[in-house]
Amino acid sequence: MLNSSHFFLFTGLALGFSGFAESLAPERRRSAGILRIVAVGILVIFLGLLASVPELLLE
Repeated sequence: MLNSSHFFLFTGLALGFSGFAESLAPERRRSAGILRIVAVGILVIFLGLLASVPELLLE
């Protein structure tokens, strides 16, 4: 069910949010922090999904 394209999708989204946070101006620190939290949250959700339903990797 989950294959490498899903892995790249989650990783790409997380890296995209993180990269966009780095490109913001210094006075937009709060927005950058929120984007970084979203990026880490995406990765945590993906890892939680893999840990809770390992059968998804085997199919």
